Amino acid sequence: MMDARRDVDLKHHAFPPAVLPPTPPDTEDNASDTTTEETNFPLPPPSTLPEVLEVDKKTPDHHVPRDSRLIRLTGVHPFNVEPPLSVLYDQGAQQLNGFHT
Repeated sequence: MMDARRDVDLKHHAFPPAVLPPTPPDTEDNASDTTTEETNFPLPPPSTLPEVLEVDKKTPDHHVPRDSRLIRLTGVHPFNVEPPLSVLYDQGAQQLNGFHT
């Protein structure tokens, strides 16, 4: 006796054809996605180069320049800090270069 499963046409068991999303409509007047208008974004405030702080000169980190606004959480050394929230809020989602922990 022949196995009934072998008699089944395999093309009916293939995966269904992929359904693609619809093609977006054509743009009007051949406009491109990029605009030639300039968008004015506010620039970040000017940054100053951090210096080695007086409090760090007696630690193993005596050569590392740091921003003086950072809030030290564990004393002088090891250096575990967080930036002041007011500065982060004023800067928006981006931190200034050099002002990181």
